[in-house]
Amino acid sequence: MITGAGPDGAVAALCQRLGVSLPTIACDPTVQVALPRHRVDLARSVEGWWPEIHREFPEEEAGWHALVSDLTSLARDRDQLAQHLPSLPPEGWRERLRCWRILTLRSLRAETRQATRQLRRAAGTPFRETLETHGLGTASRQTLEACLWYFALRGPEECSTLEAALALQRLREGVAVVPRGPAVLADLLAERVVEHGGEIRL
Repeated sequence: MITGAGPDGAVAALCQRLGVSLPTIACDPTVQVALPRHRVDLARSVEGWWPEIHREFPEEEAGWHALVSDLTSLARDRDQLAQHLPSLPPEGWRERLRCWRILTLRSLRAETRQATRQLRRAAGTPFRETLETHGLGTASRQTLEACLWYFALRGPEECSTLEAALALQRLREGVAVVPRGPAVLADLLAERVVEHGGEIRL
């Protein structure tokens, strides 16, 4: 299973850029978390989460909505800021001047300053603290922690809120099963390297 194979995912973009096709079967729900009483299905579309949340955590629905809204906003702000960054490192004095102008002028805009402040705050806040702030109970935290371990291999005490937002964003990129396993992607990349005169040594 791999993430990022959906239309907006990193793996899909890589395959498109290399001109290779990766045989995949999309998974929806993206993640199933086993709890003592039920499985919680987290679909690719967040709208599909709410019946599950209502059934499993009815008293915590408001906290889930607030948390998902905050994480979505963080991921969106980070993506928007990243899109406007110049290519680095700049080559030559003209590129350096252009880079300086972009970074300086963008930092003066009020919305950019606000987004940057929020991202810095989220980068310095452990995800576990954010979960507690939103009033999520033990089972809700276990569900989100399981997702975090699956996508980032990190626990909520060692993962910042910003990292968690970006990791959980992969839910929306989708998870896909590759019939012969993720090694197929490595084989395709290796073939492309050799086609372009490269040599791979193990």
